[in-house]
Amino acid sequence: MKIRLLFLFCLLTMLPTENRALSPRAAEKPTFTLTEGGAKVYYSFDHYAENPKMSRSFISGEMLKVASHSKLWKSSAWSISSVANRLTSVLSLHTHSMSTTKKVQEDMKKVSKIKAYELYMQTYWNDIKLIVFCHRGKGKVIEELLIFKFRSNYCSRVMQLTGKIQPEDITNIIKK
Repeated sequence: MKIRLLFLFCLLTMLPTENRALSPRAAEKPTFTLTEGGAKVYYSFDHYAENPKMSRSFISGEMLKVASHSKLWKSSAWSISSVANRLTSVLSLHTHSMSTTKKVQEDMKKVSKIKAYELYMQTYWNDIKLIVFCHRGKGKVIEELLIFKFRSNYCSRVMQLTGKIQPEDITNIIKK
């Protein structure tokens, strides 16, 4: 009986296997792309670059460092002035198109399936839906933050921040 088990074990060890870790997120190495400023992102929104229904703003790390002491970054949706000096890039997308909002919702579903991201927060109030994904670096540091904000079925906003973000910074960034 022991010889059979040993023989079976030897056969199994010779078979090709997948490299599996204990963590389901570690099963495959996530792929990333680099932004214009050189920051790593695990999901690219470049497909909206030519969309006339989408307002798209990109702020590089150099611009953020220059303006880190100003209140310039406040808007009705979020404020990054308190964390601007630790960010390497900010991408902001905004639309009032129903068809583009549907595409953004599809993007959000794709992001939820990417192993590099974890769902950090999800909340609903009135007709506003807010979903936050993050990619963590070492320790508590968040290297990438993705914020999706939907109002009804016609308005959507996306904010993609990269840098060294702390979990407590998220409440300073998001406003209701």
